[in-house]
Amino acid sequence: MNKYLRQAIHLQRRFFRALSDQPPTVDDVTWARRFLSPAEQALWERMQNQDKRHSVEVAHRLELILPDGPPHAITAALMHDVGKVESRLGTFARVAATLVGSRTKRFRAYHDHERIGADLLRAAGSDPEVIALIEETSADQRVAAALHMADNI
Repeated sequence: MNKYLRQAIHLQRRFFRALSDQPPTVDDVTWARRFLSPAEQALWERMQNQDKRHSVEVAHRLELILPDGPPHAITAALMHDVGKVESRLGTFARVAATLVGSRTKRFRAYHDHERIGADLLRAAGSDPEVIALIEETSADQRVAAALHMADNI
């Protein structure tokens, strides 16, 4: 299967899951908080429910892909989309941003969510390796590749 078809399938799945505003389960929230500092928890709580659910799914997949991975890898998985809070876009606006690109300030913020998330995490005092994983500048290519894979299944 070519990469464009895989990306289209991935985006389609994300879209249909994003239609629900159901929060993550209490068990998932409790589990996630074990990996987050109080400042990171405050940022995570600002995320939309669909992004929180997605982050937990990515973190659980990362655990399966990389069972001996460091705890900061799970933190990065939980926080990898935190920069999207700045765009304040709902599901349909995110689809529009994906289709038309960075035409507005909020669409630019959506497309630049990795940098924005890294800045938010830096201000929150997060582990530099968490920030490097979010920025995709980590020297630990094994963890970076596993996180990328967990996010794109």
